[in-house]
Amino acid sequence: MNYRVTLSNYKDDKYYPKVVRAVSEILEHERTVKTINVFHNIGVLSEENIKKWHSGQVSYLESVIECNLSKANRIIALLGFHSHDVNLEKSTNFVKRNGQYLRFTKSGIKKWKKAMLGNIVSSTKSANKARYSNASSFY
Repeated sequence: MNYRVTLSNYKDDKYYPKVVRAVSEILEHERTVKTINVFHNIGVLSEENIKKWHSGQVSYLESVIECNLSKANRIIALLGFHSHDVNLEKSTNFVKRNGQYLRFTKSGIKKWKKAMLGNIVSSTKSANKARYSNASSFY
């Protein structure tokens, strides 16, 4: 069975509270939410594997994510819906090492590239606290 995250059902997804919690924790300390940091906070991407990918020891990030691609795609979709709900802006930031872009997928799926390259930026740190004061209802 193929489960698809949509605008009408995304808040009911079992990973949605984890995405909300991860975004909230990241915004407590930073102004930018990176998709790889959300994967790390959820527990499907280790700090060690992020470092290996950044250093070029891993060819593409999807090979070290500790979940199947279906779950990863759901997390990406949920992150997009949630960031829209709390009015976070998208920002494009490319990850490079030695002047070359790092690869996210073996196949080069555009959805993954777009999601992984895009960062979500909050307008102000004080807005984050107000925005997430009611986030505890998701935990």
